[in-house]
Amino acid sequence: MSAVSSSDLITRYGGNLPRYTSYPTAASFTEAVGSAQAEAWLKAVPEEQQLSLYFHVPFCDELCRFCGCNTSVMRRDDGRAAYGDLLREELRRVVALVGTQRLVRHVQFGGGTPSTLPATALRQIMRSVRGMFHVEHGAELSMELDPRHVPEGYPALLGELGFTRISVGVQDLNEQVQEACGRHQSFEQTQACLSAMRGLVFLVSI
Repeated sequence: MSAVSSSDLITRYGGNLPRYTSYPTAASFTEAVGSAQAEAWLKAVPEEQQLSLYFHVPFCDELCRFCGCNTSVMRRDDGRAAYGDLLREELRRVVALVGTQRLVRHVQFGGGTPSTLPATALRQIMRSVRGMFHVEHGAELSMELDPRHVPEGYPALLGELGFTRISVGVQDLNEQVQEACGRHQSFEQTQACLSAMRGLVFLVSI
């Protein structure tokens, strides 16, 4: 394999581009896009089209310096539970526009730190998802986990609720890098998180 210089990489990949996780991209969000436009888009989804559901949980126990996600510090359980209620209300609004029992192929929880959702709130959300939509057999249900903040029993709860993929946040194991990016996460914390998932039917991404 030929060596590639740092300057070549910077030239090739150094441009300003939208985050790959954003769709529609950030450039599509203007003052002209409001609730009426969003509702029109949902109503226009073909009836035969499979759906993917994304739940954004914009809460963390602390903020990492490198993060560009929409999140804020929230440590109150009542606030997190109330947000779970709002997600279920949003589901009801979406169903009113796209119709009930639509086929769902993917369900993803991202953030923020999705595992800040209390167990009861997560159970209620998934009960609503399965009641309002037809979750396809073999559908991918995934969640991002921060090994520093995984409540006891949470991996087992995810297995019980039918989750199939877990994305474990590991930025770096080097303490100097962790200090620079403001995310202190020991090897032992990462190991404990992964060990808690042993024996559960998950695909694990790091």
